Amino acid sequence: MRAFEMWEPQTAAEAAALLATEHAGPGSSRPRLLAGGQDLLGELKEDLARPAALVNLKGIAGLDDLEPAIGGALRLGALVTLARLEREPLLAARYPLLAAAAASVGSPQIRSQATLGGNLCQRPRCVYYRNAGALCLKKGGRECLAEGGVNRHNAILGGGPSWIVHPSDLAPALVALDATVELTSPQGTRELALGDFFTLPEEGDVLRENRLGPQELVSAVTLPESA
Repeated sequence: MRAFEMWEPQTAAEAAALLATEHAGPGSSRPRLLAGGQDLLGELKEDLARPAALVNLKGIAGLDDLEPAIGGALRLGALVTLARLEREPLLAARYPLLAAAAASVGSPQIRSQATLGGNLCQRPRCVYYRNAGALCLKKGGRECLAEGGVNRHNAILGGGPSWIVHPSDLAPALVALDATVELTSPQGTRELALGDFFTLPEEGDVLRENRLGPQELVSAVTLPESA
């Protein structure tokens, strides 16, 4: 694991501003967000990510809140853990699909650290992407190595030019529940239907999996009352 700085913003907008590419040093990528760390720490250890700094979200007030919203909706902060989603009585009563999806993830230890926002923004689990020695399309290579290689867990429909599948366990449940995602930048916030948050490789930028801007982060997810 390479050395990096650790930054401690006090607001979501401040954290988003710290993602500016000019903070990256030679041989480093732009700063990365640190929430539960279940995906990012693996990328750091395998040298798949080389950020100049990590932007720690854990000190930002409100990002781990679970609270009522306008019109009977429920607002979930991006740092709400999967363990809380699994055990929260209100979710079990009103949104059992989401509670079940959270309970299906990994082990109790993982769920105690993994966050809602991190689960939605994690990178692909394709064996070639996760192999530091494989220069696949997702890492700037010329071709998707899974297309003619090990691809048992890759896409079989609607794939290409990269055949990854998104690894989020929560996304299918949230899309089915008509959830919206709140994105925060230094300029303010915007909302997207969760189904519109994700992108396909065929849509143009094969290096990304979502519509986050270069200085945006997921700050919350809202579930409608009628879900």
